Amino acid sequence: MNEYQTILAMYQKHRHYNRNVVLVSGVLLVAVSIFVSADVVRINPFILYLIAMGIAIFYAMRTRVESKNYQSLQRFLRKEKEIVKNKELLFFIDYQLANHYGNEADELFKYAKNEEANTYLKQLISEIASYYQYVTAQPVDRTAEMTFKNYLDSIENRQQELA
Repeated sequence: MNEYQTILAMYQKHRHYNRNVVLVSGVLLVAVSIFVSADVVRINPFILYLIAMGIAIFYAMRTRVESKNYQSLQRFLRKEKEIVKNKELLFFIDYQLANHYGNEADELFKYAKNEEANTYLKQLISEIASYYQYVTAQPVDRTAEMTFKNYLDSIENRQQELA
């Protein structure tokens, strides 16, 4: 499976994330309520509800698909209306930043108010957005082995050939 299809599958999980977390939380609350109302074991209900919500929080943390910088990315791009409206592109940018730039992206978001970091982050986002446009415009068979690094390398090679 190519990188783009993997990201699309993760995006589908992301779209259902909130619903699944609410569903798990609701089921746990109902189960604990039934257990408490049955009065099988004399135990403080607060402790049972606390355990149930701890399990729900653990589930939410383990099934989270987006990176820890997703909210920062949304705030950073709030002026870019076309990117913010396209949730798939926003998720794609977040995935590429987290996987290809890792700690560097964390630092850029931390210092996003710095003009130099802000400019570099905007440049990275525009490169990723252009890669997204390229991948979505190509047929599936042509992008089977294309990754973001390969895309950047091909652009660099073309620029060197032209020079």
